[in-house]
Amino acid sequence: MDRRKLLIGAAVAAVLLGSLWTVAIGASRGELDAIDLWSLPWALLPLVFAAAGARILWERPRNPIGRLLLLPAFSMVTDTPVNVRLGSIDPVRDQLDPALFLTLMIDNISWLFLIFPIFHLLLVFPTGRLLSPRWRPAVALELVMIGTLTGLFVAAERVGPLSDDGSIVGPWTMPNPIGFVDPAIFESRWFSIGWPSGLVVLVVVTVAAIAIRYRRSGEIERHQIKWLFAAAGMFGLVYIGLFGLDADGETGWSAAVLGLSIDLIPVAVLVALLRYRLFDIDRLISRTVGYALVAALVAAIYTGSV
Repeated sequence: MDRRKLLIGAAVAAVLLGSLWTVAIGASRGELDAIDLWSLPWALLPLVFAAAGARILWERPRNPIGRLLLLPAFSMVTDTPVNVRLGSIDPVRDQLDPALFLTLMIDNISWLFLIFPIFHLLLVFPTGRLLSPRWRPAVALELVMIGTLTGLFVAAERVGPLSDDGSIVGPWTMPNPIGFVDPAIFESRWFSIGWPSGLVVLVVVTVAAIAIRYRRSGEIERHQIKWLFAAAGMFGLVYIGLFGLDADGETGWSAAVLGLSIDLIPVAVLVALLRYRLFDIDRLISRTVGYALVAALVAAIYTGSV
């Protein structure tokens, strides 16, 4: 077995161990029921991303999409060990050391490796290449946004964990020996406007890229893109539907359905790139639309009756 295959196996094993650790930590804290089927799709999410990414790397080693799917998997499995480490910190007594600094950095920026690989995947799907050099500014914007947030964290005068609402300035902070930037910059006007604006631009550009690629591509690429459209559309329908049935979308069957719809995205990417029964997608889409209309009608009747 060559080095590439060993690395692929090691990556999947690392994600698997991270997922098992998450389950073990939850069980030790009494946070898991004996059998919690509702949380199963979310527990499987990093494994599904990792398995799809590894299989693509195995079959299409030069296509970066496999690596792009592995990055969110690693990002998801870091949550539990990071939270366990930060939960043991006493900010009054403990001091910032390199290990704690790295833990805080992962806590603050790991989500970047959850969303930006998805942005880039849309730019290069399914060939693994940009449509043309004209799309390089979009890649530059991705790198600038990742570098900006990472640089601001490293240079901040005080660092701490993310707060529960996701804001950068967390519940406690520690002085950063190498920092010189006021943490209030994260709440400044230029950041609160500039960062969301950058995300909006990326959303528009990536959607435009996949739409233009669909118009210009041949029959095979169009069917590959349809698989991605079908999975993304299913996620959109589920996500929007949950607001009508369960405003929280975080408990019970609604959370399970939402997690399952996210699981379908890497599976669709895998099927599209390996071209497995590719041309069945038209029949699948037509049936999905039919089922979605029926589900929407049932949801509307249920919501209206409530």
